[in-house]
Amino acid sequence: MELNVTDSARFDVARSNAIWETYVNLLQHCGHVRYSEEFLTKKFHLGLLHGDLAYQLNLAVTRAPTIQYDAQHGYAGALLSEVTDELQSKINSQHLWCSDSEELRAAISSALAALTVPVSQVLGGPWRLLTYKSWSTPSLADVSGAEKDFGNTAWHTDGMPFGIFKIMIYTTALGPGLGGIELKADNGEVTALTTPAGAWLLFFNSHLWHRAVAPTIPNTTRRVIELTICPWHQMVLTPVHLGLNARQPIYPI
Repeated sequence: MELNVTDSARFDVARSNAIWETYVNLLQHCGHVRYSEEFLTKKFHLGLLHGDLAYQLNLAVTRAPTIQYDAQHGYAGALLSEVTDELQSKINSQHLWCSDSEELRAAISSALAALTVPVSQVLGGPWRLLTYKSWSTPSLADVSGAEKDFGNTAWHTDGMPFGIFKIMIYTTALGPGLGGIELKADNGEVTALTTPAGAWLLFFNSHLWHRAVAPTIPNTTRRVIELTICPWHQMVLTPVHLGLNARQPIYPI
């Protein structure tokens, strides 16, 4: 696919979100979506991939060529996020972004195969991968002038339509000093994940307040693969990379 930033960036986010919500509502009406009660209550589900797969994913992220995050990086048909030049510079100073590669796609394909059934059980039906991206975050102790509380390390929600979710696959262990993610419930209670490598988190990323946590132990790196998914009328799990700054496809096609 060729980059086509103009068409993507010009399309109104609210219109795209409304189209997606209409489609997901139709799927619910047809019985293709029945979210589990636990997922609706907690707004997240945590699972764990087996050790060999976690190792394969971590190796793929580690060996992937790195590129600069670019607010204009989105393929034709993708809706882009608004990112200022200042934020883009900060993002690139504290994260290493993975370029799409055959090894990374192959590893993600293996992860999708492992996630097919457990994610279907949470969503109550088939689902589709919309796009993926991956990056590494070095320890704050190893980055000169490192900052906290900006971009994805500040409390935020993602502004996507209801029915589009994210799965975060952490290929490194999470915990104090190791980096991770924090989730804030409606009552203000904060959950900080502590897990072995290979944890995956499916959550209402546009309704549950959350923030990424960078490592603080020297020579430590947090590595993650982000999958953007949605309920669908059949399983569609082909690895698709719409660009580093792609939110979602404009239309549910």
